[in-house]
Amino acid sequence: MVNTQYKMLTEKLNIHHLVAVVGGSMGGCQALQWAVSYPNFMDKIIAIEATPRFSTYDLLWTSTYIEAVTRDTAYHGGNYTVNPAIPLAAHLGQLLITTPATVNKTMPINGFSKWFQTIGKANFVDCNNFLWQTKANMMQDITKPWDSLENTAKIIKAKMLIVANKQDRMYNQTSSIEFAKLINAELIEMDSDLGHLILGEKNVIDATRKFLSL
Repeated sequence: MVNTQYKMLTEKLNIHHLVAVVGGSMGGCQALQWAVSYPNFMDKIIAIEATPRFSTYDLLWTSTYIEAVTRDTAYHGGNYTVNPAIPLAAHLGQLLITTPATVNKTMPINGFSKWFQTIGKANFVDCNNFLWQTKANMMQDITKPWDSLENTAKIIKAKMLIVANKQDRMYNQTSSIEFAKLINAELIEMDSDLGHLILGEKNVIDATRKFLSL
């Protein structure tokens, strides 16, 4: 994906240097990949709720998600004509996207049954699209050519801001926090009940603006 973005910028748009590469979640993983694939191409990198490589926990939930989708009869091996709702996958996603505290706070117990059914019927994300995004995430590992986070850190040239929420259940932030310390990045560690949903939080947006203006 990053190689394709690089080719588009340089070969189609004639852009050969960027002020910054900014991304959250999967986009943040791509931003980290930019940092090692093209270390001199940009001045700054901002990665929010991303990871340099998937942890065992991340691989556990993504493998479970793939099974939930591919074993559902509505998926038809990916050869569907109407995007199917996959209840088990949707419920798994809801478990991971935020935290127990936020779920308990935002959804009253007396509204659970209707809410649970509504989630299971949701099909706003194309199954094949998200399945391949999931598989791409599982292969994410910016350390592959250099064998370790320590060796990879030596490749970094851009100034970097990393925002990591320790309560993120979709992208475990242990490697992200470790990597930030290795490269002396500006690190914002959060402990928010929002889990993976901190991307639109005011303090995250403000920190991004401040870092870009430096």
